[in-house]
Amino acid sequence: MQTASETRREATYALMEVDGGVIGIDIEHLSEVAPIDALSPLLVAHPALMGAIRLRGHIIPVVDPRSVSGIAPTGAPPGIAAILNQGDRVLALAVNAISGLARLQDTAVQPLAAGGAETPFFVGGFFHEGQLVNAVDPAALFALGGLPVAARFRRDERPRNGSGGEGRAYLTFRAGGATFAAPAVEVYRTLPRQTVERNALTGGDCLGSVTVNGLRVPVLDATGLLGLGGTRERPDPEIVVFGFGDDRLIGLAVDVISRIATLRTDDLQPPPALLGSGAGAIASLAIAEDGAQTYVIGVERLREMKGLQAIAEMSAPVSPKPAAHTSAPARPAAAAMPARPSPETIPASAPGATSDPDAGEAPTLSPDSLIRDRRRYLTFQAGIAHAAPIEAVIRIIEPPSAITPMMHPVPGVLGFFSVGGRATTLVCLSRFLGEDPPRKGQPRRVLLVGPVEHRIGFQVSSVDGIEPANWRALNTAPAPFREEMVSLGRGKAPRLLPCLDICRLAADIAERFHDQNIYA
Repeated sequence: MQTASETRREATYALMEVDGGVIGIDIEHLSEVAPIDALSPLLVAHPALMGAIRLRGHIIPVVDPRSVSGIAPTGAPPGIAAILNQGDRVLALAVNAISGLARLQDTAVQPLAAGGAETPFFVGGFFHEGQLVNAVDPAALFALGGLPVAARFRRDERPRNGSGGEGRAYLTFRAGGATFAAPAVEVYRTLPRQTVERNALTGGDCLGSVTVNGLRVPVLDATGLLGLGGTRERPDPEIVVFGFGDDRLIGLAVDVISRIATLRTDDLQPPPALLGSGAGAIASLAIAEDGAQTYVIGVERLREMKGLQAIAEMSAPVSPKPAAHTSAPARPAAAAMPARPSPETIPASAPGATSDPDAGEAPTLSPDSLIRDRRRYLTFQAGIAHAAPIEAVIRIIEPPSAITPMMHPVPGVLGFFSVGGRATTLVCLSRFLGEDPPRKGQPRRVLLVGPVEHRIGFQVSSVDGIEPANWRALNTAPAPFREEMVSLGRGKAPRLLPCLDICRLAADIAERFHDQNIYA
């Protein structure tokens, strides 16, 4: 008889965005992902049917997940088709973007029950990177009455050896002009653009490390390790993380994570004999009809490399170092800010500690107090560099293309835009704080802050990265919403930035400008 631990199964979910929400599909049901270049009408009356796409000569019906869920569509129609299969049947689910992968135990998906006899489309959910992922049951789509589906077909209709072989889902990514793939089930996780910390690990192909959920992950340059692609500076690479057992991890810095693709046995061929330094890590090669080459990483080969094993051993929980200062470090005379979360620990050696935190009494702060801070901070540019606790930011999105301006504009308040079907206030953070506005043509990002009913989007010039904190302290020159400074980063050169309390800032906007109806 199997024990409960033996019957638990790990599943890898492809994460996809739909109208501001995120859905997750077990990659066992996902054949591939393809762009929706054009939709052709099908003379079938079904509210969830958007039309059909042509995929290598095959007609694939496309389903709108919003209609299936009874949600009114908003914004531009989805432009990506996630090809799903069940047995010998195929259809496509229309989504806006591919967010990445999440690997978790099947028990991590919390089931949700709904009334009615029909099979629910969303069967539950789980949290990933602080965001709710709605788990999709493909069987519910195929069970919809009156919905046409296609017959399952080979990815390659011209098998080389009489059989196409079993297909597997691969995560593909680009680095230095080369395209790589790794079996999706072997990918521990993916990370959006990160600032890699240069530290004692930096040297050779190892760029340094990033901190993820309190764990230090060594990051290697993909082109250097794999021996393919040109050298390129990646100040903020995307990262593909592989597990080496237990809590040992290694990340590969890449230019962009491309898509999920299905490759079959007959799609793969041996790599070139003169591959060079990457020969040990590259297991096979896939060549498309247009000549595009995808080099498939042998993840087991990576795990067998002694040098990588040693680097993976450097994965470890990050513990903040106790402050050993006997006096407060020099702080810049620039503006500072107010985070005011409850302090965790005041080092005994830090001046200004006027109470004992172990006794349960909140310490009284003075400008010389140092508070050890274990949190991670998002760093961004809004006139000057700022930091804010990462948990205060709901999402980071692209600037909206459509903004409704206000009749009587308030300095810094640009107007309203739509997020997930709700009108949301857009504020230029640098203008609101009295700093120089972003330059024309400068790339921008929007930080979503606050609950759904009172959400604000703060437009910033750029998002620089996520860094662990060492300590925070009151600023000697207080300014609105910048009453504290925070020391970020590890190693010999930590950065000292003003800590912006964006949650309190959002609440203050509501209070100060209530008459202008800032909130939707």
